[in-house]
Amino acid sequence: MTTLLDALETAGRLAGGSFWLPVLAWTLLAGALLLAFRGYGRGPARTQYHLRVALLLALPLAFALMPLVPAGLTTPAPALPPALPATDLPALASAPPAPDLPTPTTVPEVAADMAQEAPAFAGTPWHLLGLLTAFFAGWALVRLAVFFNALRHLRRLHRSLPLLEDADAEALYAEEATALGVRRPVRLLRGDTGQAPGTWGWRHPAIVIPESVIADPAALRLLLRHELVHIQQHDYLTALACQGTAACFPFHPLVRHLLAEVDFYREAACDAAVLHAAPEARPAYARLLLHFASPTPARLMVNLPFAAPTSTLKKRILAMKNLSSMSPRTGFFALLLLVAVLLIPSAFGAFTRAESPASDTQIERTAELYQEMKRLDIQVHYLEQRLAEVSVLTDDLAINDPRVVRYRAVSRMYEEALLQYEHIRLQYETERQFAALVSAN
Repeated sequence: MTTLLDALETAGRLAGGSFWLPVLAWTLLAGALLLAFRGYGRGPARTQYHLRVALLLALPLAFALMPLVPAGLTTPAPALPPALPATDLPALASAPPAPDLPTPTTVPEVAADMAQEAPAFAGTPWHLLGLLTAFFAGWALVRLAVFFNALRHLRRLHRSLPLLEDADAEALYAEEATALGVRRPVRLLRGDTGQAPGTWGWRHPAIVIPESVIADPAALRLLLRHELVHIQQHDYLTALACQGTAACFPFHPLVRHLLAEVDFYREAACDAAVLHAAPEARPAYARLLLHFASPTPARLMVNLPFAAPTSTLKKRILAMKNLSSMSPRTGFFALLLLVAVLLIPSAFGAFTRAESPASDTQIERTAELYQEMKRLDIQVHYLEQRLAEVSVLTDDLAINDPRVVRYRAVSRMYEEALLQYEHIRLQYETERQFAALVSAN
């Protein structure tokens, strides 16, 4: 039980500075900037998308930059308690052997001198923080397992769908790819009639086209342009990074909110790109969205579906009125600028702590062992003196002589105290050496 409590306290102290502090810094900064973005709500969808991606990815990037922060930003750890030499105590075997008497369970005189009330456990905020950290870590592992399982399922789907062997569809694809400057080879897959269109893949992207769209050249052109804009902007890779971040922080409500807005503005940006090239196709494009609308949003998406959930369909159609666009290069530099603005204070808040959590934890534990060893040293020497007083007993004493009973009790307590002292001393030296190593690094 003590080992578990110590582990929870250590985990709480370590996570407090190295995990929860940067998360708190990111939450405050991202929340403030997100509120500021509300006043820019009529801006281009691609700009809104870049800004929210930057906010979301700044959280894992802050942790990725932790090893790059110089060690000089942290203050030196406090001095360690001094190393104590092993006490030269007489061996118990040197004491005269005691008569073969039944071992008494209690000795009032000795117990009164040596009894010390064991301190009751008092929970600290570090224990609670360690317990919460362990719970959230388990939650994140489950979400990551679901995430990778969805990727595996998508790979199986990719292998199971047949290629779209249609000359007209391939001609439309070649025309749209040339217009958008997409030079990577893209696999066109034939989906079932009820399957929603979508795209996935980064190095070898693929587009799923349902049977119901192949026969309609106008709808097929709009669909292909929408998916090719995703491929042109590398949206699939960004979507995987955002989904992975959400899987690592499933407990954070701001992460979930940002992920939902990233998904919405990514699709709205593609809608704006499609209608910017063909503004007269707005009614047909809206009908296409309505046709593939899904009643419930997917809880985890590792692809980029064309279908919009009915809860956001109206908002997405209304967003088509804003056909302004921005240069991809401008969006890229805006992304880098915002990531830099977020990472600098997040990393600063994570690493400029008053003390190193690992060193602080080890030093406190070492100090506790030091005090315990001092207490046991006094106890051992006390028992050594009492043992010397009764060591003059001989075998001709009466069997019920109270001095014999006292001798046996003191001998047993001396042996236990000596073993406990040696155990604590070895543990103290180990903790002290480890704390010195952490402080040096």
